[in-house]
Amino acid sequence: MNAMLEMLFAMAVAGSVVAACIVFLRKVPVDLFPAKWRYRLQKIAILFYLLPIAVGISWIWPLIGSNPATVHDSPSVSDGGGLMVAEPPLSVPTIPVSAAFVILGICAIGAIGFAARQLYDYRRFSAALARTRIALPDRSEAAERLSLIKRELGLKGNVALAGSSMIRSPVLVGLRRPVIYLPAALPADVDLDMVLRHEFIHLKRKDLWVKAFALAVGALHWYNPLAHLLRKEIQIWSELSCDEEVVIGMSHSERKRYGITLLNVMAGSGNLPARFSASLSGDGKQFKRRLTLMLNAKKMKKKTMFLTVAALFLIAGVSTTAAVWASDNTPTVAAPVEAAPSGAEPTATSVPTAETAPAPTATAEEEAAAGPSDEPHATAAPAPDPTAAPVPSDEGHAVPTAAPAPAAAESAGASAAVAPSDEAHAVPETAPAPTATEAAAEPEAVPSVK
Repeated sequence: MNAMLEMLFAMAVAGSVVAACIVFLRKVPVDLFPAKWRYRLQKIAILFYLLPIAVGISWIWPLIGSNPATVHDSPSVSDGGGLMVAEPPLSVPTIPVSAAFVILGICAIGAIGFAARQLYDYRRFSAALARTRIALPDRSEAAERLSLIKRELGLKGNVALAGSSMIRSPVLVGLRRPVIYLPAALPADVDLDMVLRHEFIHLKRKDLWVKAFALAVGALHWYNPLAHLLRKEIQIWSELSCDEEVVIGMSHSERKRYGITLLNVMAGSGNLPARFSASLSGDGKQFKRRLTLMLNAKKMKKKTMFLTVAALFLIAGVSTTAAVWASDNTPTVAAPVEAAPSGAEPTATSVPTAETAPAPTATAEEEAAAGPSDEPHATAAPAPDPTAAPVPSDEGHAVPTAAPAPAAAESAGASAAVAPSDEAHAVPETAPAPTATEAAAEPEAVPSVK
């Protein structure tokens, strides 16, 4: 869970930095940063939004160092008893497990909902095109021009050509099986060669795949407004950069004819979803900019090329650095604290000592096995209390006292050495002599009279 949060946070930060730079570049003239390179920068933003490049760098970089095993180790300190204990790491923000599940759940629900809506719209659009599809003859003028331009651009994949009464502007549709749809009736002022060349350049640059990945960015980062802004920028600059590439070798008169072609097909572009297709018409709001860039497009100078490449590397470096920072500062999920079992308290292991070890006593089973005895048994007197006053003896008779209890170590060794048995408890061979008091208390034997 921590790795997933880290990747999502790092990708969001890295892609957002590039998207913010794209917004800033709106103020920069196209002469200093051409449309082609702006479109490439948007592809870099997609890459950072979808791939955890910075996370991989943060994981691999410690392995390249001289001592990878100690990169993430915490400093050790002594606990006062000679034992080295790891010092807690620096404070990192943490979130509970429940909050992490809520965040990931909301992200998943939003991504699935966004993707399902886009897939539904695409299926509707494809079904509508399929219902209105018109097959074109293989020997038609459009089919012959299609084969000629395909060989000229060096394309080897299969591209189908069809007509549709649903559209009024040429459009390229299909990721795996691309199809160029032409309107059922093309206007008279439309140059078919320029139309097909425009769509083939889209196909050569894999612009449909770029738009598909832009939709994936929108699904994964549906909560991020910069991700949706990136999708719109890609739809605009894919057309502008395609126009720039189409007219780069044309004369001024040819560029005017291309502009007239764009103007004639602009009327029927309202019903085409730009996120699923590559259309010649594009957005009508950008038509003035398209004409301006198309008429003024020229090969980039070496100085402009150097500045553009340097800016791309700078933006990529800043984005990677920001993503690494985000990876290191991602809030971690706090591990749940396990409750200790009832009645168990973590205490230190107790070692029996001479003061606390109890004296060994005979069990009830051993006393029952020994049976009753007429002779008085010697019982051990309780251990003398050092604080109690000494008891005076009667008539100078010495009262024997019980021997002190053996030490804990000796009693433990004796109990370990003697194994328990089923036999009766052994009685000492020599019973202790009765004391003078006990002898006086015993009754004298009376001779029996026959």
